[in-house]
Amino acid sequence: MHRMKIGLVAAIVLVVVTAGVYSAVTHEMRDASIRTVEFDVSRAQRMHGDIVRLEALEFANLVAGLAHRPGVVAVFSKPDETGRRQAAFDQAEQLNGLLQTGGARKADIVAILDAEGKVIARDLNVNAMYGEDLRTKFPAVATALSGEPTKDIWTLQGRMTRVAVAPIIHPDGTIRGALLVGYVVTARDAQAKRDLLGTEVAYFHNGKVHTSSFVSEGTGENAKEDGNKTQALNAILFSSPEAWGRQALQKNAPTEVFHLTLDGREYAAVAAPLHGNSFDKTSGVITLMSISDALESVSSVGMKILGFGVLSILVMLAAVMLTSQRFIRPLDKIELGVAEIINGNIDYQFKPVGPDFEGLSNGLNVMLARLLGREEPNEDEPEEEQDETSRWRSDQMLVEEGSGPSAASSPEASALSQEAEPVYFTRIFNEYVAALKSQGKPTKGITVQAFTAKLRLIEGGLKQKWKCRMVRFKVNTQGEQVTLKPIPINYRRSPAREGGGARGPAGLSVRQRIGAALNAAPARLGPLAALAPALYKGGMVETGLDVLCRDRLALLRGRRVGVLCHPASVAGDLTHAVDRLIQAGVRPVMLFGPEHGVRGEAQDMIGVGDDQDSRTAIPVASLYGSTFASLAPRREHLAQIDVLVVDLQDVGSRYYTYVWTMVLSMEAAFAAGVAVVVLDRPNPLGGVAVEGGPVAESCRSFVGLCPVPVRHGLTIGEMARLRAGGMPWAGDSRFARPLDGELTIVPMRGWRRPMTFAETGLPWVMPSPNMPTPDTALVYPGQCLFEATNLSEGRGTTRPFEIVGAPFLDGYAWAEAVADAPGLHLRPLSFRPTFHKFAGRSCGGVQLHVSDPAAFRPYATGLALIATARRLAPGEFRWRTEAYEFVEHPPAIDLLTGDERARRAVDAGATLRDLLDADAGFERTFVEARRPALIADYA
Repeated sequence: MHRMKIGLVAAIVLVVVTAGVYSAVTHEMRDASIRTVEFDVSRAQRMHGDIVRLEALEFANLVAGLAHRPGVVAVFSKPDETGRRQAAFDQAEQLNGLLQTGGARKADIVAILDAEGKVIARDLNVNAMYGEDLRTKFPAVATALSGEPTKDIWTLQGRMTRVAVAPIIHPDGTIRGALLVGYVVTARDAQAKRDLLGTEVAYFHNGKVHTSSFVSEGTGENAKEDGNKTQALNAILFSSPEAWGRQALQKNAPTEVFHLTLDGREYAAVAAPLHGNSFDKTSGVITLMSISDALESVSSVGMKILGFGVLSILVMLAAVMLTSQRFIRPLDKIELGVAEIINGNIDYQFKPVGPDFEGLSNGLNVMLARLLGREEPNEDEPEEEQDETSRWRSDQMLVEEGSGPSAASSPEASALSQEAEPVYFTRIFNEYVAALKSQGKPTKGITVQAFTAKLRLIEGGLKQKWKCRMVRFKVNTQGEQVTLKPIPINYRRSPAREGGGARGPAGLSVRQRIGAALNAAPARLGPLAALAPALYKGGMVETGLDVLCRDRLALLRGRRVGVLCHPASVAGDLTHAVDRLIQAGVRPVMLFGPEHGVRGEAQDMIGVGDDQDSRTAIPVASLYGSTFASLAPRREHLAQIDVLVVDLQDVGSRYYTYVWTMVLSMEAAFAAGVAVVVLDRPNPLGGVAVEGGPVAESCRSFVGLCPVPVRHGLTIGEMARLRAGGMPWAGDSRFARPLDGELTIVPMRGWRRPMTFAETGLPWVMPSPNMPTPDTALVYPGQCLFEATNLSEGRGTTRPFEIVGAPFLDGYAWAEAVADAPGLHLRPLSFRPTFHKFAGRSCGGVQLHVSDPAAFRPYATGLALIATARRLAPGEFRWRTEAYEFVEHPPAIDLLTGDERARRAVDAGATLRDLLDADAGFERTFVEARRPALIADYA
């Protein structure tokens, strides 16, 4: 039954997943469809404006050309008014006929005006509009009579009319009158624009929608306008609170995209003034595109997803039923048999449970027979009926209750504890068989293996019950019963075992040595390296994350938790911090990602935007954008949390930005009243040696925010304590002042200051894309300086920072010149980066192999390598001049070293000894100044 429950749970999961996929996909498609419709309708509005301008210009030019026709000019040469009227009427009719050539639409008005702007005659009827003064009504007529063709929108006979007026000029240069041509704006015009733009179009004039492209019935020439939609649109544009039509005319600019509903369908629309007219400011156009049509395809996709989900559920249920019938039920029977044996029934025989597991059942029976020393079953012969009363069965072994362990060990218990197991089990077996025979009990079928197996089962249960180290037995005969009396033995462990295992050189346990070997030489171990997580588990060093999840979750219970983390934020078994917290019952509400992001996919100095964690769907706020201001949490994000958990693997170098992300986050969190909990992790370089000078005020940056040495010898938790307590030696900067806020450090267990990472027994996870091994961290304090030069720091190779060089360098000459660097072997090599500096080009260079981490001085070595490279290639060597970590000036090398001294010494070809000697004074000062921040357990 429980197997079917699993199938039911799987079906429910599939339903939930299908519903989730349906919701996510359709929601995303819906949003994308709406955005597309909004973009298209905006583009259509802009295109409509361009088209209308061109049409208006073409219309004005056409009418201007007609006005120059000899017949039109000759109208004004007629001697009398009657003749002039008749000639004007004839020309109007003739011009309207010309306008219809090529299938063009007939004009709604063609009229010839006199020099005062009065109608002489128009088409259709010689008396229509005669003498009507259009100059006083329409400024466009006055403009035309001044000699300039113009176009406009008029209301003629109550209808919105597009007109063009051009002067009629006599050969002597005098303006005798004007030619007027007009077209009423009709639904057919709107439909033509709809066909051209792909959107519905409606025109409004004088506070009313005049016509639209909506069709109620028919197509093409027979299409009829949908008056109901036109009227409904009129109400939305001019009677609704937004009054989008009035907005467009008042601003003389297109509105933003807005949504409206017509006849139950949703549209995206833009209203805009109608361009191309010279004087009219009351006309406009609205372009509309159906959102409902776009969403119908989304619904179709959603139905396909649901159909696929239902089909998957049916297939899964069929597979569950088939699997249950053919495999699960037989396995259940085998499991029940195993449970019988575990519970002490070592006489159990597995029965055939189906064709797929018949061999397994027989194999288990043979295995038990051989282990227990009994006759093996013959699968070819049927089982014979046996007289169970004549055979010994393990469930007949009687064990006295016993009184449990006592504080003092009895002489009998002491003697039994000294007896070797093979001797003990053989002896007790013989005594037990002899006792059974003396009482006439059956002994057929009893073997030493079966007896010993049963006795070990009983012993295991009693050890668990009594919490003792060992239980041994004594055979007793009471009347006709043969019993076994348990004697608990609770001896003290030897001092060598109290420490948790045999100790090796330098106080490290065997397990610690194995962990160090796995970190130091994974290539030599080959497949054994896969055993690393199992060997680390329970190893010497536990990170702050492991300690928090086991002992100190009360710090987070009942609080809204944010987590600042990256890929190396893992527990000792390689579970990521976010997953481990969720497993422990604490689900973060916000994640904060430093440089390279929460999952570490971004390269160096690449801005990362806010996002959503791909695994947990928890919002992620980026703390590495495109400006310095982006490096600290924003108040709107901090307002969502009560406590910020910081779990970042640092590499012990001032340049590595994670400590400064933590410092800026602490400052912002305390200012917002948010508590900070820092989960401590090892400094891969150890916590003893320091190297480098301070950071000048002018060189403070994201690669040196506080005045600490390049190699500071602090864990990230100690750095948090150092900043929180204030740095008096920082002068008058803000870092000199202590912080006011709730700070908790969760220390590691088992870490000591002299340890390198290889000695911690912890797995190494890349904290950033170019920090692949602990060896990289060991050389990084010196090799990061190469970022400030035109030499490759090895990015684009599998050993960044450990490999350096350039096409113009000779690796052999370079290695020989720096051969005396302590604790280091320089190996000349050639390499070809796949990206970054000199991508695809062959470079000469060296690889750094640290032979003695205690003697190795990475910062001094890095400076020496750069100075030597400049001396070997003075013509090609260059300092980086581009902006570096949000800073344009000073140059990158000054930001990294802390001031200009190193750059000037290298440029002058001077020895670096004076520089390093000068730094030694600050190093001694810092060692004393950092003492209050050190965690005592790490001594």
